[in-house]
Amino acid sequence: MRTTIFKLALSSAAFMLALSAVAQAPDDPKYGATETERYNNALNLSFFNEAYNSKDYATAIPLLQDLLVKAPAASENLYARGISIYGQKAAASTNLAERNMLVDSIMLLYDLRLKYFGDHESRGKAYILARKAQDYLYYKPADREGVHKYFKEAIEANGNDAEPELITGYFKELVDDYKNDAIETEALLNEYDRLSKYFDTDPTPEKAEAKKVFEQLFIMSDAADCDALERIYGPQLAANPSDTAMMAKTFILLARGNCKSDFMLSVGEKYYALKPRSDVAMMLAAALEERKENDRAIKYLTEAMQAETDPGTKANIAIRIAGTELSAQRAQAAANYARQAISINPESGLAYLMLAQAYVIGTSGCGDAFTKQTVYWLASDALSTARRLLADDADQVKSIDSQLAAFRGNFPSAEECFFRGIKDGDSYDVSCGWISGRTTVRERK
Repeated sequence: MRTTIFKLALSSAAFMLALSAVAQAPDDPKYGATETERYNNALNLSFFNEAYNSKDYATAIPLLQDLLVKAPAASENLYARGISIYGQKAAASTNLAERNMLVDSIMLLYDLRLKYFGDHESRGKAYILARKAQDYLYYKPADREGVHKYFKEAIEANGNDAEPELITGYFKELVDDYKNDAIETEALLNEYDRLSKYFDTDPTPEKAEAKKVFEQLFIMSDAADCDALERIYGPQLAANPSDTAMMAKTFILLARGNCKSDFMLSVGEKYYALKPRSDVAMMLAAALEERKENDRAIKYLTEAMQAETDPGTKANIAIRIAGTELSAQRAQAAANYARQAISINPESGLAYLMLAQAYVIGTSGCGDAFTKQTVYWLASDALSTARRLLADDADQVKSIDSQLAAFRGNFPSAEECFFRGIKDGDSYDVSCGWISGRTTVRERK
């Protein structure tokens, strides 16, 4: 008996709330054309909300359908709740025809919401289309054409304000289609190129994180195959040799695909000639270094260093050049660039590491054995400084300690030092061709 009284009390309360809402309806045209229509539609909207809250969908659906015809602009919430109702029924349905019909109803509700509430300040067209795309993927993932269509519409509507998850979610679907041979390589590459610009416009921390996911998806797709890129973009560039935008896109894709082909270098060098930029020079140098074309690599690195204005980046480029010069066994040039890096950034442990290596290679130009041995004092000084500056890098410290031990094995013996009139701890001026500097005498132990 008490339960029945409680239910009656709830119904009475809901009815009173409905009457309160209806009292405001006669003067609001969104509820209908006449006073009677507005009264009835406002009352039905209140009954619909009560049925929705009670999960009485059998009552809610006829009211929803009636309101969509008679008062489609009455409430934004009508659409959100209607989509929720049909969504729950679609998720529970085991009948394919019924499920498809329910999904069609969801899409219709999104279209009507767009028509009547598409100009909402925060939940307007862009918001509605994004939710529509995500729901379509959830309910009809097998319809790839539909998934692509709705995501494209949503991304276009959102522009640079698109949620990062919307972009990465769409691209994941494209990658899946590519792996299943549902789209061609060129289609995926074009979408990659189009969508990647979004992450570089008005960057945010959220975009930066999403970009990592986006790039990883692209790498995992294996679409950036060097041969495929040449096959697709080679003819296009041949037909439009002055198209810098096409050159830029092709070169970046080739660089990200870690291509080191003649085609990659040809495209990059032509693009660099038209648009000389330090980042392009660095990418070209990396490809040339891997091909052991050190002189060409150094040319681009030097130009990049000259154009660079950021001190930290400039110092790093100098270190890169020093490393390339070392690979070419040009120790003096390597030492010069290492010193330039140190002058820009005295805290660069890598620069001191390069300088030490340059000294060791440079011993080949010394005259007698003793003079060569003294160079290892200077090399050890540089290496010890590198160790201090790189103390937080355990792997580097381990490697440096090993090198220091090897260097000490090349110090002059106690007998040699005695013969030269020097001893441990004395100051000594090393002079070996281009290598010179004041250091401390250390005997080989």
